[in-house]
Amino acid sequence: MEDARDFVPEWGQLPVEQYLIRYWDHSSPQSPEQQRSTLIQQFLQLDTIQPEWDTTLFTADSWKKPSRIPTPDEITNILQPWRSDELRRIAWRIWGCNNVQPLLLRTHYDPKYNESVEEWRDIDEYEMESWWSILDNQNIFNFGADWKRIFTIFPEAAGYLGEYPRWPDMKLIKKFQALFKQSLDGAKRRKKQTWRQDLNTSLIQANPSAWNLLQLISIGYILIADEEAFHTNHFLLVYFDGNQNVVAQGRVPITDEGVKQVLLDWDQREPPYSIFEEGNIGEKYLVDGEIGSWLYEFTKKDLEDDPPAPAEDE
Repeated sequence: MEDARDFVPEWGQLPVEQYLIRYWDHSSPQSPEQQRSTLIQQFLQLDTIQPEWDTTLFTADSWKKPSRIPTPDEITNILQPWRSDELRRIAWRIWGCNNVQPLLLRTHYDPKYNESVEEWRDIDEYEMESWWSILDNQNIFNFGADWKRIFTIFPEAAGYLGEYPRWPDMKLIKKFQALFKQSLDGAKRRKKQTWRQDLNTSLIQANPSAWNLLQLISIGYILIADEEAFHTNHFLLVYFDGNQNVVAQGRVPITDEGVKQVLLDWDQREPPYSIFEEGNIGEKYLVDGEIGSWLYEFTKKDLEDDPPAPAEDE
């Protein structure tokens, strides 16, 4: 049986490759690099994909063949210039891991920290999978603060597709919104007379019902070894939505237990305190943010009125 590390997917076997060859415009005035970048960005904004684009059904079933075999010209001019065999090996594993493996991206490359990175490969969650789940290559991933560039190299890291839409069903969102609204009086009471001074802190970050709503919206997560991670021995943990917007982010310890807890929280859909309470809410998910303003459905009463006195049995 072929070792997973040695397996190179057939051309067209990854859904983004199907998208590229199906939507490539040979008459486009854009250069191949520009058109490829445009199409990848379009792919990243899809909520679902056509079933025939992913014959593996979001798994690593290598025996399932692509629904449309790329022509030699498409391979040479569209697909091959984008990613090497090594990157495609990694992309295949990312796509098939179903978010059960914490992807770790190194974005800071001071040589004095190389030994630390090697030690991370012995963390329980990475010991057998570090060849693809620890992204450590200065020539490719030296992003600095612009870590979202990883999605242009590995769109597979952007979360579910196919049978699993990147955005939750609106009925489910409405259910969690209702629970969130019910929690507001209690959140205000906990902050007493100070809740108006910082709505994001009092009504979102200090409110577990808000965490549950934001957890629901989150489609993926990533650990980042940025410069601060090396100074503090804490990875940056980011939860993101179906359009790769930051939902929330915070720090987690670089230990077996720390990484294991990240995976456990995600698997059990438990909002981690380290990012929702102790970290930062993404800009678009703030009370007045582009997404937060509709997600929280705040009324004037919600944002101005003090809560009623609690019932005697509370």
